[in-house]
Amino acid sequence: MRVPGSISTCALLLALASPLAAQEANGASTRAGVYTDAQAQLGKRLYDRVCVDCHEMAEFRSGDFLGQYVGGNLYDLYQYMIESMPEDAPGSRSPSEYAAAVAFILRANGFPAGQADLPADEARLKAIRFEAPPAGGTPR
Repeated sequence: MRVPGSISTCALLLALASPLAAQEANGASTRAGVYTDAQAQLGKRLYDRVCVDCHEMAEFRSGDFLGQYVGGNLYDLYQYMIESMPEDAPGSRSPSEYAAAVAFILRANGFPAGQADLPADEARLKAIRFEAPPAGGTPR
C-alpha cells in the first residue's frame, strides 16, 4: 500500500542524513569540517601548478588576508578567486577547482576537514560562515 507523500518523506530523510545537509542545517561554519582532505589536496596541486609563481603560502595565513573574510561567508572568498585569479586569466578554472583552492586555504589555516567536499554552489557557500581559525588548529 502506498502512503501519500511517503516518497518525498523518504527523500527528505535521506537528504537530511547526508553530511552536507547536516552542515547546512546546523548553520555551518569553516570550523565545522566543510571540505575533505582529498579536495584540499587537489587545491594544493592547483596551487603548486598555477598560484605559487605569484603567491607565497604565508600570504594566505596572514591576519590581513583572513581579516578580509572572517565574519562573512565562504562565498566571498570563492567569488573573489573566480573574479580575480589567476591574474592573467580570471575565471579560467572550473568551479570545482576554485572550490578545491578554497579548501586548500582552509586546511592551510588549520580548519578541520569533514566528510563532504566543499560545494561549488553560491547558495551553499553563502550558508557557510567564515570564522576565525580554531585556537590550536594546526596549519598544514
